[in-house]
Amino acid sequence: MIIAEHLYTSSDVQAQRLAWITAKSLVDAIAANGQARLLVSGGSTPKAFFAALSKEALAWERVTIGLVDDRCVESFDPSSNAKLVGENLLVGEAFGATFQPLFDPELGVEKSAQWAAGAALRPDVVVLGLGGDGHTASLFPGSPQLEQGLSADAAPVIAAEPTMEPMVTRLTHSGPFLAQASRVFLHFEGAGKREVYEDARLRDQPSTTPISWFLHHPDCPVETFWAP
Repeated sequence: MIIAEHLYTSSDVQAQRLAWITAKSLVDAIAANGQARLLVSGGSTPKAFFAALSKEALAWERVTIGLVDDRCVESFDPSSNAKLVGENLLVGEAFGATFQPLFDPELGVEKSAQWAAGAALRPDVVVLGLGGDGHTASLFPGSPQLEQGLSADAAPVIAAEPTMEPMVTRLTHSGPFLAQASRVFLHFEGAGKREVYEDARLRDQPSTTPISWFLHHPDCPVETFWAP
């Protein structure tokens, strides 16, 4: 599997370049289909990327932004990816985009998963993150739901239990659903995560390093964006 690797000397340059490529991909999807769907990840790494992407001028009213995964918490909770995206991406030029959350506190975990799975449509662009343990989305090594989340018949969205703090139930898109995207970007930083990535690139061991499932998938066009 050939992986396109984009290496940058700083996280600022990385964020700007990833934002530009993401915006161009959304413009291409709008031109082809009249609309575009983007799924993004949480954590601290994407904040600069979100800020840069929110400044890109395009037909945001034709873009639906969703989450790769999220914790099952209220949208005002500091650990909520919905809160992160609302404060850092759905601003500026991108204010007019439609946001599609995963978790609805009024529905609860299982009904939210069912609703989100039913509403899931093939994404045009997916931006994945990478954990130091090799997890991506909420597909964690050692999780009871990992095999389910990577199986060929997996539902688009499943509930998953993490194996690291915070120990809060998550909703996550499954591997096969995410792999359908026209473009899949892996966004990560630091020497430690670079080592995790290199190991996953060389060894296909999704049970211990879930990101390797994507890197070795024959039909998943992963591009990596890394900075020290």
